[in-house]
Amino acid sequence: GFALVLVIIYAFLNQSQLGFDRMGAGFACNPFYNDHTIFSAAIVFILPLFLAQSLYTKTFHITGSKKILLFIVTLFLLAGFYFSFCRASWLSALGIILLLLLILLGLRFKGLILILISAISILIICREPLYNFMKLNKSDSNKTGAGLYEHVTSLTNITNDYSNTERLNRWYSSIKMAKERPLLGFGPGTYQFQYLPFQSATYKSYLSLEKPLKPGFGSFYWYSNAVGLMQDKEYTYKQGGGGTAHSEYFLELAEGGLLSFLLFISLPFAALYIGLKKYSSTTVKQTKILVLSILLAIMSYFIHGLFNNFLDDCKLAFLFWTALCALTVIDLHYEKSGI
Repeated sequence: GFALVLVIIYAFLNQSQLGFDRMGAGFACNPFYNDHTIFSAAIVFILPLFLAQSLYTKTFHITGSKKILLFIVTLFLLAGFYFSFCRASWLSALGIILLLLLILLGLRFKGLILILISAISILIICREPLYNFMKLNKSDSNKTGAGLYEHVTSLTNITNDYSNTERLNRWYSSIKMAKERPLLGFGPGTYQFQYLPFQSATYKSYLSLEKPLKPGFGSFYWYSNAVGLMQDKEYTYKQGGGGTAHSEYFLELAEGGLLSFLLFISLPFAALYIGLKKYSSTTVKQTKILVLSILLAIMSYFIHGLFNNFLDDCKLAFLFWTALCALTVIDLHYEKSGI
């Protein structure tokens, strides 16, 4: 978290030249992070713990200059989160805020599962009017000068926001791949090499690829073109940047098949069950806050994972698996009396 502040400062310096908007934020964190999506996902992941310790400094025995430093770092993380202009991260932050409120209101695992089932049922029942509503939305987060309003309102744009439409293309390709190899999928790491022939003309977007780019070249082009370092017409922005399924869930379905997919979606439920069980059982305030912070961090990525996939990148995988390990260790070894 403290190290990430240096990257945020670096990104701000780049954004001051490129503009504090979506286009300026896209690759301002490069080369430390490939783009703003994984950068912001990392920020949201560590924010719960920093916010918790900033609010409960006495509980965590943080005093003096350390308290001031922690507060300053937390402010930097919040600023970096906002100016990353990543809608998936904004949604994941909103999701864990709602989850936090439900937990503080006294809901536990069974209650949360019931709410989730009810929400999914409503979405299924109302899918037709929702689809028609989304088709009417023309707000574009990628237009020049797009701000907070365009970013928020473009979330349901499935017609001309190419960031959204390309996700639909990748998700549809994942489903077609899963239908061809339903049990074991195509194998880990193969999506980016296999999905191209599974694309449908109906769902192709401005960013859709016809053939793979050179490895890693897409992100480098977007960043370097933004700062005016390169104008190679052979690899234009219209060709896209490759990438994978833009969803941990669809990626797992395509690469690992149905069995692997079911195992993966069991993880958020297991984390919720273990985290809420420990949160309820312990009477020590510090342990409660620690467990809740780790749980919110984990759930932030499971929400973000609906729209992006980063577990093949060590920068996010390290945070994700370490947090799951921390939650498991607390559950197994920390008694009710606390840490």
